[in-house]
Amino acid sequence: MLCVENDDHSAALQCELLASVKLTPADLTPWNAYPWYRHDQSSGLRSPQITEGLDPLTRLINVMPKLEVVLLQGGEAQTPWKRFARKHPNIAARHAAVETYTLAGRRSGMLTRQSGKPGPGDGLRPSRRSGKFWT
Repeated sequence: MLCVENDDHSAALQCELLASVKLTPADLTPWNAYPWYRHDQSSGLRSPQITEGLDPLTRLINVMPKLEVVLLQGGEAQTPWKRFARKHPNIAARHAAVETYTLAGRRSGMLTRQSGKPGPGDGLRPSRRSGKFWT
């Protein structure tokens, strides 16, 4: 999911959620863990592909001094970020990493978990669309 203008439910929901917290696409920099075209997209990223994507991600983060939050949309984004955090713990620690999960077909089905922040916000819970609650 890289564009809120795609003609699908995920893009429409993403656009609505961003608007509810007063974010626009100009506030975002979408990025794939493996930033090159994959001819075979029938399966997830393989370990070598994740490794290949780490250095470009490091360079991207280094040219974004105002980066605050890394939104990890789905498990395929979470695994590379965890690997990145092990390789570059000082860089990863400067940013809140928010993991999201989508429960297909359920409008209220997006769940979030913020990693690296111990305490009450640590658990998995439904996110609210109103913008009053965002983990």
